[in-house]
Amino acid sequence: MMVTGPAGPAALPRRLWRVWGQRLGSVVSVGLLTYVVWRAAQSAHDIRFQLVAIAAAVPVALVSWLAQGAAWLVLSGRFTSGQLTTWSQSQALRYIPGAVWGPLARATSVPGGNVTRFATVATEQGMCLAAAVAVGGVELAVGESAWFALCVPAPLVLGFVLSRFRKAGHPVRPRQLVRSGAIYVVGFVAYSGAIVLAQAAVGPIANVWRVAGAGCFAWALGVVIVFAPGGAGVREAAYAALVGRAVPSSLGVAGALVARLVLTAAEMTVLLVLVARLHLRRGTGSAASRDATGAPPGDAEAAAPA
Repeated sequence: MMVTGPAGPAALPRRLWRVWGQRLGSVVSVGLLTYVVWRAAQSAHDIRFQLVAIAAAVPVALVSWLAQGAAWLVLSGRFTSGQLTTWSQSQALRYIPGAVWGPLARATSVPGGNVTRFATVATEQGMCLAAAVAVGGVELAVGESAWFALCVPAPLVLGFVLSRFRKAGHPVRPRQLVRSGAIYVVGFVAYSGAIVLAQAAVGPIANVWRVAGAGCFAWALGVVIVFAPGGAGVREAAYAALVGRAVPSSLGVAGALVARLVLTAAEMTVLLVLVARLHLRRGTGSAASRDATGAPPGDAEAAAPA
């Protein structure tokens, strides 16, 4: 008697849909980021900048981006490279008008029901914004006005609110909130550093703290104003307005454009590495399966004695 396991012919169509869906997602994500990097490079084409500062900004931007990805792994409860790849791919979808495509794509990778998925992506957005405002508040309190220190408790307030929902059945645990919040804070400290280095690449800075805080607040505004895909335009305008006298007015916009180029290039690097790793592992696994069964994966049948 022949027994067909879960990887038998019945599972092949589902496997093909999943594999080709992942490949299509990779192509769309890489294509979107390539376009954004190209547009940023075109915008910054006439800007004269120091290569040393740019070279220093890129690894700092990488730390910032990977920290956001690590925080997502904590919130989703799945610590795998595949989950990180899904997160990185879905982030590229923020450049499509609508602002919901990235969170929706990430939600599908979260184990559990619809309530769990919605709560996880909503918590991710809230914690990320709270961390950006808190870090920016500290920096602007030091470099501009002590009143900005009122923004610092934002993660604590959000954590308290979410913990109340937890008692009502919210699926994100308090321990996940604390860990992800700490990682987000580290990520936005690195983000501030990348902004400062990008601004220093185009000219002198009179107030480093104000530039760092302006970068965090501009990022938050770019997320909140959902009609601007990826915060494009909004983030740059907000940053140029917030830096004020910290840099010459003509260099504020230039610094924002260079920062967009650096940060998107770092995101692109992470995505390419993750996608290449995913498809190389899949190719290796497929070859091993063919060697063992003589047929493509999913087509093999296991024989059992009658």
